Amino acid sequence: MTTSFDKDLLLAIAQRKLVPFVGAGASLGVNQAGATQQFPSWQQLLKRLVEVLQPKDAKGADRVQATIEDGDLLDAADIAFRKLGKADFADTVVQAVSVPKDACDLRLTKAIWGLKPRLVVTTNYDRVLQWGGAGR
Repeated sequence: MTTSFDKDLLLAIAQRKLVPFVGAGASLGVNQAGATQQFPSWQQLLKRLVEVLQPKDAKGADRVQATIEDGDLLDAADIAFRKLGKADFADTVVQAVSVPKDACDLRLTKAIWGLKPRLVVTTNYDRVLQWGGAGR
């Protein structure tokens, strides 16, 4: 059964008026069959930031950890950024998302680009969307 929503969505796709918002799920889903998870989840990334921060600022690391446990992940990232500084924060994130392209199954991101959107909005740090849209 096709709903009005389905028809409106299909029409938006056909008219290239759809702007996909792609979050971390696209990156978390690029694992090759039988492979371990390629990219960290938000919580895993934040815990890595805590590990990097711990020897530099134990109280700051404890504060980030407590904020993660409270479920305030964006606040935890903001605190980690302020405590680590731009360079260390960026280095840690880049290192965490540095995954070789050939280790990724890019079918999902290729399907997103297959919609032929004029724009894709993302909050992701990795290059999965770029890789899936190569040659576009």
